[in-house]
Amino acid sequence: MPKIQKSSITILLASFNGAEFISEQLNSLIKQSLLPSRVVIRDDGSYDETVLIAKQFVNMVSFPIEIINNYSNHRGHLYNFSALCEYALSLESEYFCFSDRDDIWHKDKVRLLLERMSCLEKKYGENTPILIHSDLKVVDSSLTEIESSFVKFQGLPNPEVHDFPEFLYQNVVTGCACMFNKALLKIATPIPKSALVHDWWFALCAQYYGVVDYIDEPLVHYRQHDDNAIGATAAVEQRNFFKFNIYKTLMKFPFHLSQAIEQANVLLKIESKRGGAAKQSQAVVKEFSSLKQLNIFRRIGFVNKCFKGKRSPIELFYLYMVFSIVKWL
Repeated sequence: MPKIQKSSITILLASFNGAEFISEQLNSLIKQSLLPSRVVIRDDGSYDETVLIAKQFVNMVSFPIEIINNYSNHRGHLYNFSALCEYALSLESEYFCFSDRDDIWHKDKVRLLLERMSCLEKKYGENTPILIHSDLKVVDSSLTEIESSFVKFQGLPNPEVHDFPEFLYQNVVTGCACMFNKALLKIATPIPKSALVHDWWFALCAQYYGVVDYIDEPLVHYRQHDDNAIGATAAVEQRNFFKFNIYKTLMKFPFHLSQAIEQANVLLKIESKRGGAAKQSQAVVKEFSSLKQLNIFRRIGFVNKCFKGKRSPIELFYLYMVFSIVKWL
């Protein structure tokens, strides 16, 4: 196995009003069995004590903790992570991890991800964009376990086999559970405004132009609380017709699909940075990205390609309706 250098890893932490939890998160970072070379924190205009608490850690560790203050208006997590990524391009580090302000990393998270990264770079080459992600343990605000597997909790597809076209409309990668190399950073930065979330964008770039790999083990305590930027909803809650969540999802999905199509369009436009993808992936991404230009019969026909497996007549009717109207969203 290639020799692993501590100086290779930078953690990119986006914060906003995280005073209640950021201390526990930073403690989990500085107690890693393999320490990072630096932590870069960009605060998105917090009006609590988040920055003050973060500054208390600066002199507690043997590696730099940089705090980038943002005095402009709160711009949201996507912009915050994009700004972090643009700053990361100037750093000498070769590997990067996203971090939220409220999760807690398991002690061996960085080491296990980097060991897998080293093996994959040896196999595919250092210039191949690579992203590795793991499962997470879902906990409440006091760290009491809700579910041992985030993938199971959310009812996500198996990340080990998740591929196009399903990847184009459903993400299975959680930012705080991943590591990526500089080759991926270069092609995925800046994060486009049309991207739905930062982790999905990076995962799409890696899947299309390189490699996405999964570790079937929870390496993060994924904390659920009232102020989650995104958060998670149990699969049983999502599919319960006596709960509001399912109706909220049904209303949002057409707009989600429309945004996913725009996201796929941008994915194709950055091809000049990388040169090209596998022909099979290229064909399906091009077809998905052009759905709004296709006639209604071809849009409806794409449902059978996108949504594999058995579907009830009601589900199919709903999907046919969504693909029929997406042209105008």
